[in-house]
Amino acid sequence: MYNVVDFDTPGVHGFEVGAKVTAEDYERFAQEIRQAVDEHGTIRLLLRVSGLPATDMTSAAEPLRFVYEHQAAVERVAVVADNPAIAWLVRLGDSELAPALRRFGLDEDDAARRWLTE
Repeated sequence: MYNVVDFDTPGVHGFEVGAKVTAEDYERFAQEIRQAVDEHGTIRLLLRVSGLPATDMTSAAEPLRFVYEHQAAVERVAVVADNPAIAWLVRLGDSELAPALRRFGLDEDDAARRWLTE
């Protein structure tokens, strides 16, 4: 499951990823991002990951897989999560992905938003 997180800044898009991301969720997420790229050329993403068991990497990895596949169109990704497995995934992604990738704790949502809009 995922929900859209509102931003007032053009080209910045946010999503909250829940405990389970289905194939339909992923396809809806991908469609929204493709439309944003078509509209803005490049985008910045906020991914808030909450309620995800530490052993379930798949739900959190799906949005990052999209970023990997479309990295030329993504400038920055802020991942807001406290899960240690997500922190590891972000460190791995930061070394492999072209966009700037940074993790923020769940209590640092405002800092993540500022980083995306600067």
